[in-house]
This record gives sequence, C-alpha cells and structure tokens, in this order.
Amino acid sequence: MKAIGGWWALNRYAFSQTAGDRLDWDWIHWKFVEPLREACGRQGDALKIRRGELERTLALSAALSPDGAREAVDRLLRK
Repeated sequence: MKAIGGWWALNRYAFSQTAGDRLDWDWIHWKFVEPLREACGRQGDALKIRRGELERTLALSAALSPDGAREAVDRLLRK
C-alpha cells in the first residue's frame, strides 16, 4: 500500500487526465493492484478491524484526504 501510495503521490495522472484527490486503481498497473486486492481478500473479518489503518496508510503515502483514502479503499475492496 505504501509503495503504490508513494507512486501515486508523485504521479497523480494517467494519460492526459489529472486525478486530484482521487486514487483511481484502474490507472495503476494490474500487476501491482491485484496482489493487493488478493491480500486484502485473504484478511476476511480482520480487515474490518484494521480498515482505518489501511485508509490512514493510504492517505499518508498517497497524499490523499481522509475522504479520498476512504473512497479509494472502498473501490479497492469492491472489485
């Protein structure tokens, strides 16, 4: 999460679009995103307890607002 967030904080764009406060997982290569999704999926109920920690880590590493990080984690876990 920190590595992806750090990359996003530096780049924040894909093609000609700027992301602003939104981390779009579709703009990050699937070889990085899928292992993260799989790891989250294996956590099951434990992830519910640590979800806030995941959101804070993403907010700090990707320079997102708390709301932006929460939305990104929601989208990550939905797929």
